[in-house]
Amino acid sequence: MNRSESPAPRSHRNETLLLLAVVVAVQLVAFGPQIVGGRCLSGADLLFEFPPFDSPATNGGGPSHANSALGDPAFHIEPWLDEASRQVRRGEIPLWNPCQFAGAPLHGNYEAALCYPPQWLHFVLPPGRATLPIAFLELVVAGFFTALFARRRGLGMAPSAFAGIAFSLLPWLNFHLLWPLGSVGSLLPVSMFAADVLATAPSIAAAVGLAVAFALELLAGHPETAVHVGVFTTIWFAWRLIPAVRRVEERRLAWCAMAAFAGAAVAAILLAAVQILPFADYLFDSAAWKTRVESATHAAIGTTIGWRCSTLVLPHLFGDPARGTYWGGIAFTSIVTYVGVPTLVLAAASLASWRTRRDVRFFAIAALVIFSIALDPPLVHDAIRAIPVLGVVPLDRLKLVSGFCLAISGACGLDHLLRCGGEGRSRLRAFAVGGSVAALALCGVAVIANRQALSEHGGVASLAPQLLGFGAFLAASCALVLLPAGRTRFVVAAGAPVLVALDLLPIAMPWHPSLEPSRRYPETPAIRFLEQQPGPFRIAAAGMTLPPNVATAYGLEDVRGHDAMTPSRFDLLMRRLDPAGRDPLRRRMSEAMEATATEYFESGDHALLKQFERPIDRARIERLRDEWLESGMPPREFLRTKPTRVSRGVLLQDCSSPVLDLLGVKWVVAPANESGATALDASRFRLAFDGEARIYENLNAFPRAFLVGEVEIASSPDDAVDRLLRPGFDARRCAVLETTPEPAPRTGGSARIDVRTASSLVVVTESNGPSLLVVSDSFLASGLRADVDGRDAEVLAADGALRAVAVPEGTHRVTVAYAPASVRTGCLLSVGSAAFLALAMVVGGRRRR
Repeated sequence: MNRSESPAPRSHRNETLLLLAVVVAVQLVAFGPQIVGGRCLSGADLLFEFPPFDSPATNGGGPSHANSALGDPAFHIEPWLDEASRQVRRGEIPLWNPCQFAGAPLHGNYEAALCYPPQWLHFVLPPGRATLPIAFLELVVAGFFTALFARRRGLGMAPSAFAGIAFSLLPWLNFHLLWPLGSVGSLLPVSMFAADVLATAPSIAAAVGLAVAFALELLAGHPETAVHVGVFTTIWFAWRLIPAVRRVEERRLAWCAMAAFAGAAVAAILLAAVQILPFADYLFDSAAWKTRVESATHAAIGTTIGWRCSTLVLPHLFGDPARGTYWGGIAFTSIVTYVGVPTLVLAAASLASWRTRRDVRFFAIAALVIFSIALDPPLVHDAIRAIPVLGVVPLDRLKLVSGFCLAISGACGLDHLLRCGGEGRSRLRAFAVGGSVAALALCGVAVIANRQALSEHGGVASLAPQLLGFGAFLAASCALVLLPAGRTRFVVAAGAPVLVALDLLPIAMPWHPSLEPSRRYPETPAIRFLEQQPGPFRIAAAGMTLPPNVATAYGLEDVRGHDAMTPSRFDLLMRRLDPAGRDPLRRRMSEAMEATATEYFESGDHALLKQFERPIDRARIERLRDEWLESGMPPREFLRTKPTRVSRGVLLQDCSSPVLDLLGVKWVVAPANESGATALDASRFRLAFDGEARIYENLNAFPRAFLVGEVEIASSPDDAVDRLLRPGFDARRCAVLETTPEPAPRTGGSARIDVRTASSLVVVTESNGPSLLVVSDSFLASGLRADVDGRDAEVLAADGALRAVAVPEGTHRVTVAYAPASVRTGCLLSVGSAAFLALAMVVGGRRRR
């Protein structure tokens, strides 16, 4: 067995510390502006593009370097973590988010990742201060364990450092740094390292280590990426065991390793049960499940293959959202496949050792196959979409795995370059030069194939520096390979890691948004006005005024919201209430822009698209015109009725519906220059604040809890919403239910909120007969409980999307709460699994002694 076939001996402590120091040093450079300047790692400067944050007094004269691709972290993930921190500081368990929709599960939405240990820093540090140390730690872990994995596979110190730097600066990983995807992705090398240890020397400690790695991936906030990572780790583990299975004397050890691997996987699921079970509860009661399943077979296929291949050599061919120049209509993070020119050249060089090194064969094949799947070609698309559950997962996220494979392949190429000589070195150089020629050809094809689009979108001006940079790194990489052996070995060993760092750092650093703490969710006068009002109440705004879910950062409750899930009944109600507000085109488009789009549809005059300020909007209109040509519909009808394929939340265009009264919307926020807001009915709305925004008081807003004495019985949620939206329906007097309550209500009465927490209400009711208590919080099929004077009561679905409890005559104390049994069950399973693994470690340690 040669050196490459066996794991390296235990690394000397100094070597391990040196690898760690290299990775830490690179990340200190990457995060230098934030660390030195005491700034927050946040993309919340995107707020300054929208009212009420767009006033000069708030944004300091305009947004600076706002990355439009960081909308999800800025508008959704960071506010959720701020709300969870507030609840923890109040001594509450952060299960429910009352600040979006009519409330929604917070822990159960998974993306908040509240059980992921690094996230706990948010509970002890000031708002916004935890993101930087978490991101820094995750990238250090990613790079360090990649280097340890490479070292364990027999690679030298320099190649191991190269692998660690290449993966920790991988553009895909840094682009998703503020998403849960990045958290999961950073743990891929950890599970690969743990699996390799288990395959080589099965032990209780190795199995526990792998279980913890898998569990952290499941807790990190993105189950789809965790599945991708887990599947790839399993494939690697199986590959490592193939030689042992073939040898009779090692077969028993191989079966022990397989059993330990299976046990680690089960233990990981049990460890993460505290997150998985509440997520499952919410998933099947969310709008996202149905819409994602329905849309899986209708997703566009093959439209971005060329773009993704082009970005393998020119990452900013279509612009860069971090610099405000991106003009592609598809999410930038979905198309960029760049891993660094030195990585590509050295990965090609590694093929010279194809016959002698199993690792080279595995990672080369894996990189090619996984990258091909990530391109989402038509045949692969159709095959994957036919798989239940996995068919709804975007395949472009597999670029994380292909990037890891290429980083290891590049390290293998560098290791072979440093070790080989004579004929082997000539063969290596031939492969490296061949890879360079292929990269150069791909660069030429990318430019030629997209020359018209580059010309139309002004991308030609930025093309020259991109080509110059590509050429410089390609020439430098080839020079390292072509240097003569001997005294230049040190130059090659030190030059390759430095070169890949110089290549990737300028791409990664702009995706580490730097923001002064005072500019992260600043309190404008309009925000302070709302915070000073007595509650509970909800607010609403049209379109992207005070962007949906941003109010969560301030503890304000917005009837709108944005979530990968969304309670299904509330989503149904809001879709019926304001279908135009859910149209993806109208989210950021005024009536004037809609008219321009219509004119472009009919005339095809490309010059009209210049009226759209953002390049991404221009590209979106171009794609929609192609769909319109196939639809045969009138253009305005097409624009206004085109459905959202995947539910991502709730937006509004019309804030005057009486249904918003029912939801307790007390305040309506409008831009300071919004003339349409002045058309609100003066008998219902009163201008209460006029500054950088206008805030109107809704005089007809319902209280959060009230009693009704009449009910109508609907046959389904759709029928209930139909009845609620019927002209003249009086929701103060009558509620629409789907089952007959016991006792049947006969009279109204009074209701007063006595105690209120994020996830529960205690209401004191008084009535002269049986009544129905209506609480305007989201109804869910599971997780809700109620009691009347301590006796369990049933929570009914009222008015299609809200909660109701039947109460008898007299004075009563009613509690309505979100307290899912799945959280308790998950806690028990997780604690039990952790205790079992701890006990196993103790027993295993005693046996070794």
